Amino acid sequence: MMRRILLMVLLAMGAWAADISGQWKGEWTDSRDTPPYTFTFKQDGASLTGTISSEGGDLQIREGKVNGDRVSFVVVRSVGAREMTATYSGRVDGGEITFKVSLPGSERDWHMTAKKAP
Repeated sequence: MMRRILLMVLLAMGAWAADISGQWKGEWTDSRDTPPYTFTFKQDGASLTGTISSEGGDLQIREGKVNGDRVSFVVVRSVGAREMTATYSGRVDGGEITFKVSLPGSERDWHMTAKKAP
């Protein structure tokens, strides 16, 4: 009986999860000189894959997760001989996602707003 209740609760939670599959256009909220990004998301339940495209090329989304209205993933960019990892964590609110972007070793975070493309 307890397993059945737990299963029903888990299924109901999955039904409330935002489906963010598709294209989103992102702009940095704290930098006007940075070109916009295009996010292409593919969501499968709580798992998220896809790419981020900008003038610098395409980056693969790694470790992507969706939990209710929360979304998180990592992208890795090669800069010269080293790799730079950025962690994106955000909240979905209708047709908009507000992201905080963190870089290891950086003293500050950056912010971006992405809107669902029509």
